[in-house]
Amino acid sequence: MRTKPVNVVYRWETSCPEPISLGYREMAEKIAGLLGQGTPVTVALDGMWGVGFPEVVGALLKELGDPQSAVYYTTAALRSSAELAAVFEPYLTDNPVFGRVCDLDIAVYFDREKFQQLCDAAAQSKDSGAHTLIVVAGPGAMKAMAKGEVDFSFYLDLTREEITRRQKGDLINLAEAGADRPAAASASQKYKHAYYVEWPILERYRREMLPMVEWYVDANCQTAPRLVKSSVLQEMIAAASQRPFRCKPYFQPGVWGGQRLKEAAGLDDSFINSAWDFEIVAPENSILLGVEGGEAVEVPFSLVMAYSAQSILGTQGERDFGEFFPVRINYLDTMGGTNLSCQVHPHDAFIRQNFGEPFAQNESYYVVEAKPGSVVYLGLREDVPVEGFVEAIHHAEQSHTPFDISQYVNTFPSREGDYFLIPSGTVHCSGADNLVLEISSTPYWYTFKLYDYLRPDLTGKPRPINSKFGLEVLDTSKATSWVKQHLIPEPRVIREEEGGREEEFGTTHLAFFGTRRLTVADQLTNTPNGYFEILVLVKGEKVQVTLEKDPKFAWEMHYLESLVIPAASGTYTITNEGPEPCQLVRVYIKR
Repeated sequence: MRTKPVNVVYRWETSCPEPISLGYREMAEKIAGLLGQGTPVTVALDGMWGVGFPEVVGALLKELGDPQSAVYYTTAALRSSAELAAVFEPYLTDNPVFGRVCDLDIAVYFDREKFQQLCDAAAQSKDSGAHTLIVVAGPGAMKAMAKGEVDFSFYLDLTREEITRRQKGDLINLAEAGADRPAAASASQKYKHAYYVEWPILERYRREMLPMVEWYVDANCQTAPRLVKSSVLQEMIAAASQRPFRCKPYFQPGVWGGQRLKEAAGLDDSFINSAWDFEIVAPENSILLGVEGGEAVEVPFSLVMAYSAQSILGTQGERDFGEFFPVRINYLDTMGGTNLSCQVHPHDAFIRQNFGEPFAQNESYYVVEAKPGSVVYLGLREDVPVEGFVEAIHHAEQSHTPFDISQYVNTFPSREGDYFLIPSGTVHCSGADNLVLEISSTPYWYTFKLYDYLRPDLTGKPRPINSKFGLEVLDTSKATSWVKQHLIPEPRVIREEEGGREEEFGTTHLAFFGTRRLTVADQLTNTPNGYFEILVLVKGEKVQVTLEKDPKFAWEMHYLESLVIPAASGTYTITNEGPEPCQLVRVYIKR
C-alpha cells in the first residue's frame, strides 16, 4: 500500500515544462531581479493559518542578503481573542465536539482601524523610499496591499493533515493569535475550532484569492517549500482531473485501533496503531501532482474540486453537489484492537438544522478482512425494550456502570466480503478484529456516541459521549427483522463474462450512492454513467487501470488502494496483474 502516490501530468499539458521549483532560494530569485533598481519592491505572503510566517520571512530575507526591509504581519491587526470568541460562539457552541459550520468572511478576524493602519503603514513605507523591500505576511495579506501595488504575491498553503499535526504541538488557532492570547487549548479543542470556523473561512478566502496570486506555495515542509505558478497549477489540476487519480491516504491512531493498516502501509512506530485510513475524505485529504520526471506539489483535494468539479463529478454531478465531493471512503481497523463506540449518525434535516452540513452521513461497511468470531453490531434488538437501552446508556454516563451492548444491539458475524448498509439513525459499530472499508456520504464528523465502554482517549481523558443528540436521531424502527431484510444484502450477479463478473449489492433509498463488486480474472471494462466512480482493490495483489481515450495512461493499483475515476475519464479497463482473481469495490452515484 503506497502512502505518497504522485499523479503525473504530461509535460505538454502545462505552459511550463519544469513548473515546480523547490526552496526559499527559488522564492528569493523571483524577487531579487527587481531589488536594487531604485524602486521599493512589495511582496505579499498570504496563506493558510499554520504556516510559520515569521520563519518564512526570515528565510526569504536571508536568501536575499538581508536587504533594507519593512515587514508587517496581519496578525497585528487581529481583533482581541475575547471579541472573536464572542463572534464565533454561535458556531462553536458549548458542545465539546460539535458546532455549526461558519459562513463568515475573513474580514471578521480583523479590527478595521488596526487593519487600515497596517495598510497605510505598508503604503507609506513604499512611498518614503526608506526601504528596498516591503513585505506583508499572514492570512489576508493580499487584502492589505493596494490593488496593483503588489510586485510579487505568494499563497502559502497547508493541508488539513499537516495543520492537525501542528495543532498537536504549539500551533494555536488564528482567533487566539492576537496580543491577548488566552490559555492554551487542547488539540481536540483546536481541531474543533478549525473545523467549524477557521477552515471554512480561510478555505473560502483561498478559493477567492488564489486566481489573483501569482505563485502557489506548498508549505507543508517548512524547510523546503515547493513553488508553482497559480495559473500553471490550474493547468495541472485540469489535466489530472481528466483521468483516474489517487488521493494521498491520511492515517490516524485511535483508542480502538488495530495494527493491520499500520502493517500494510509500513507506518513507523510514532503510530501506536492506525484506527483510520482516510482514503478519500475530500475536506481532509490531499493530492500529489507532479510533471513527468519532476518535483511534486501537495494540494488539498478541496482545492482540486474548486477548479475541476465538473470534470470530476460530471455535469449533473456538479449541479447536484457543486464543488463538494459527496462520497467518503475510509478504512476502520480493529484487527488486534477493540470495538468502536456504539454510535448513530444524524439524518438530513437534523444535520442541516443543527450543524450547517449539506446532507446526512449514510454509511455502509464492506468487510475486507476479519478474524474468526468477529462481528458487526447493527440495529436494535426487537426482543428487548428500547427503554432498557436508554436506561443503560444514562446509567453508564451518570454512574460509570458498564454494560454489554449485545444485550440491546444485534450482532452479526462478519466475514470477508460481507456488506452492511447503515442508514442514518441506525445504531451500529464494528466489533474487534475487523478491517472494514467504510463507504459513506462525505460528512464524517457526526458520530454520536451512545456508549464507549467507559474508556479514556489516547491522552487519558474521557471520550465525549453524545447521547442527547444520539437518542434524538436513533431510529427505533431499525430493529432485528427489518435489519435482516433490508440492511444485509446478498450480492446479485448483474454481469458475467470471460474476463470476470460484476455483482450489485442492495442499497437504501436514503443513500445517493450504490456499491458493486467486480471480480476480475483477466480484464473488465466499464463506462461511468455520467458521474464519477471510485474503485478500491479489496482482494488480490494488484491491477492496472487504463483508459480508452488515453492509451498512454496506466495506473497500477495495489491491495487496499483506492482510485477516483472522474466522469471525464470515460471508458476504463481493469487488468488483473496478480496470480489469482482479484476483487474491487466499485462505488457509483445512482441516477
